[in-house]
Amino acid sequence: LRASASGFATAWMETSVPAAATDELSFTLGRGGSIEGLVTRDDGGPWAEADIVIATMEEGTVRRTNFALTSTDAAGRYRVEHLPDATMIVVFMRSDERPEVRPVQVEEGLTARADFGPIEHGLTLFGRVLRADGTPLANASLGLFDRVGANWNQQWVASTTQADGGYTFPSARPGRYFLFLIDEMGR
Repeated sequence: LRASASGFATAWMETSVPAAATDELSFTLGRGGSIEGLVTRDDGGPWAEADIVIATMEEGTVRRTNFALTSTDAAGRYRVEHLPDATMIVVFMRSDERPEVRPVQVEEGLTARADFGPIEHGLTLFGRVLRADGTPLANASLGLFDRVGANWNQQWVASTTQADGGYTFPSARPGRYFLFLIDEMGR
């Protein structure tokens, strides 16, 4: 079960439905944590009215869902409060249709940071994802994880396959990586 209220973080409870109408379930909702950041254009100026989507990314489960949508102010800043303690992904919906993703760990009473700035230059990693029968896998999420320091809440970047199954990671630093097809949130 999922409970939420304005000014509080979402909470979940793994339980069965009460047997009788008089049975009660109690949820304790905390204030949660926050995510804030700064979004800048390639020239270094603020990116006003940029759309930011924040969603839970629980390893191995899609039951604990939570979403937030916000936009940056005139200075390119955003802040979302009352988020649950969870690994979250922050997605900057770039106007050039290349979403950028930052994983963060939200903790009660703390503020996590996810900034988006000019695209870094590096190596371009590209390829195609095909099904077993050779047909392209379109609109699939991919994660490029740094082999040394990556986990579900740091040191990875995301991409999405196009209609032909093609993907691009435009600014990878030289190094060793894992490339994952993410078929469900956190899997």
